[in-house]
Amino acid sequence: MQVVAYSRMGQYLQMVERRTPSVFVAIFVQVVRFQLLQLESRGATAVESAFADLDLPAEHALVRENDTRGNLDDGVADRLAKLAAEDPEKVREVFQSIADDFADQNGIPRKQIQWVDLNGAYGRRDGAGNIQLDPDFLTDPSVLLHTVVHEMEHSRQYEGMAMDPNSTTNGAGMTPEEAARWRELNQTYVRNKGDNPSTSVDEAYRARPVEVDARRAGRDFVNNLTLEELEKYL
Repeated sequence: MQVVAYSRMGQYLQMVERRTPSVFVAIFVQVVRFQLLQLESRGATAVESAFADLDLPAEHALVRENDTRGNLDDGVADRLAKLAAEDPEKVREVFQSIADDFADQNGIPRKQIQWVDLNGAYGRRDGAGNIQLDPDFLTDPSVLLHTVVHEMEHSRQYEGMAMDPNSTTNGAGMTPEEAARWRELNQTYVRNKGDNPSTSVDEAYRARPVEVDARRAGRDFVNNLTLEELEKYL
């Protein structure tokens, strides 16, 4: 479409230089406008067709910001906050136990939790896939609980995507079909779907399927954790 536009612009300038009668210039402009509209329509149809068969997360999966990390049970929050104040090392072990349990349930390698200053960030994965958490947030257990499971879900996603495409057995808590779906969902052209100059980098990042799913996993864990279930990690 850009090639056609640039080409027609050159022709238009030549007409102006040659002092072509305005009536012919006007006809030329209308014809070019019609051609560009046709190209735009065909391009939009092709894009929609390319994504038609992809099982992308629904728009409603992007929940309200104030509900992104879930709502931790008051009893669980109080128990963890008290433990963090009395025995910080013990509460760190709780987070490691949660990460280990997630890994074991999904058949993926365990990841070590490292406690480092992240300058205000809750957590992230390092180059080896281990989880880094900022100890400044030990007093806000729901944030770190969400972050641990969020990052472990990323580990599960990438372990699944790394499965042999010809495999017929399950791995990383997913079937071969689910692994194939995640490989497709993580392709660059899908990760960047919807990007445009008016979309901020943060918005584009948050809309990626892997991020939508990781937030969902962390949110579900926080929402469903009970005092009874917490005890198995203590």
